[in-house]
Amino acid sequence: ALFTAHRAGALMRHHQVPEMHRVPLTEVVLQIKKLGVGESAEAFLAGSLEPPAVAAVAAALGTLREVGAIDATEAGDLTPLGHHLASLPVDCRVAKML
Repeated sequence: ALFTAHRAGALMRHHQVPEMHRVPLTEVVLQIKKLGVGESAEAFLAGSLEPPAVAAVAAALGTLREVGAIDATEAGDLTPLGHHLASLPVDCRVAKML
C-alpha cells in the first residue's frame, strides 16, 4: 500500500502492537498450563517483555473455567477436557464443540 510521507510520519505507528495485546489469551494460557511453565499463567505472562493487561489474563482464565478446561481451584489446574482442548489448534470454544 502506498501512502504519503505525512501519513507515515504523523498518523502511522512506528511499531506494531504486540500480538498478546491484540488477540484473546485463552490459547496462550492453555499452552502455559499444559506445559507447566512458571508458577501460574499470570506470573509467567507478567514476565514477558510487554505483558498483557491483568484484566485480559483474568478474562482468559474465566473463559477457560466456563468451558471446563480448567478447574475452579485457585491454581486452575487443567481438566482432562483441558488437555484435549490444548492439543487442538483452534479456539477453545470451537474445540469443545468438536
